[in-house]
Amino acid sequence: NTANLEYEGESGAMNESYSDIFGVLIQNASEPDRAKWQWEVGIGFTADDEPLRNMKSPDKCGQPKHMDAYVDSGRPRESNDWGEVHTNSGIHNHAAYRVMVAKNAGQPLFSHRDLSALFYLALTQHLSRTSEFADSRRALVLVARTLFRADPPALLRRKTRAIESAFTAVGVQ
Repeated sequence: NTANLEYEGESGAMNESYSDIFGVLIQNASEPDRAKWQWEVGIGFTADDEPLRNMKSPDKCGQPKHMDAYVDSGRPRESNDWGEVHTNSGIHNHAAYRVMVAKNAGQPLFSHRDLSALFYLALTQHLSRTSEFADSRRALVLVARTLFRADPPALLRRKTRAIESAFTAVGVQ
């Protein structure tokens, strides 16, 4: 509801992904070591206790992690999950995972608080109903430039490049 993302196609997949992002941030708030973070989402919602999604490895849950594997099922409608929103959210989730684990001199590039603000401000201030993955990339970079403007220039560049690299790695320009 916050960004009023249309629940179909890429905007619907981002709706799912941003929910996953905030769930992962909340779930791991007290764990400083990103290597120990729980990247699986929705454990216990299925009869076999398998996760619904995995931000680190979307393919483990039958989701693509790159735009090359984006599932285009034609015109979004209920019978194709409104354009495969639950499937294609893996692409945006994997980009977000890559942002969250970005490092600087062996340490996380972004603090937990920084990640929370970065994704929240991108969602609430820069995305609209029909935004797509590329719009999220641009929004995160724009927020980073503002949020981290007081950082030394080299560190600010590292942060914006980490976001750009994360999205480039999943095929989103």
